[in-house]
Amino acid sequence: MIELYVFISIVIIIMLERFKQNSVQSDNEFQVMVFYIYSVFFHELAHYVTSMILLGRPSGMTIVPQRNEYTFNDGTKHVMWEFGSVNHNNANFINAFYIGLSPLFLIFLAYFIYSNFFYYFEPTGLNIILLHLLVFVLVSNSLPSSVDFKLAFKYLYGVALNMSFIGIAYIYFPTIQGVFYETKSLINSVIF
Repeated sequence: MIELYVFISIVIIIMLERFKQNSVQSDNEFQVMVFYIYSVFFHELAHYVTSMILLGRPSGMTIVPQRNEYTFNDGTKHVMWEFGSVNHNNANFINAFYIGLSPLFLIFLAYFIYSNFFYYFEPTGLNIILLHLLVFVLVSNSLPSSVDFKLAFKYLYGVALNMSFIGIAYIYFPTIQGVFYETKSLINSVIF
């Protein structure tokens, strides 16, 4: 019976993703908002929380998609969507790297929820579907955007400094090595 619920959640996820893609191609702003607001929320919240923790002084978080029209020199019009943003008043060479790449932490959150969900909830059909939907939403929004990458790699010396911190932490703290090993084992078990 569990296989049926897993199948149903896969079908729902594929349908939601298809509706999401089709909504961007339409001119209906309400439809875009309905299919993107749940995903934009977690992505922007990751930026906001990381910026607060690392003293980036976040302000002005928006999660409502906005439609922007651009006209090229040849007269053709192009529509681009801005799905959400967070302004950081104190993004510097130390915290910009982590603020920009903070949505990647949603993958670890999704794994934690996936690993511990049934310790707190009964494995009913509805809970199985909700678990898969939640994991999908978190993982599908964990990829940083091009604006996020620009912020993260704005200060190259900051990137080098932060990578050095991560390398030193990996060498001197065995717990972090265990996290990397578990992540590698998880990826290998999914791929192979």
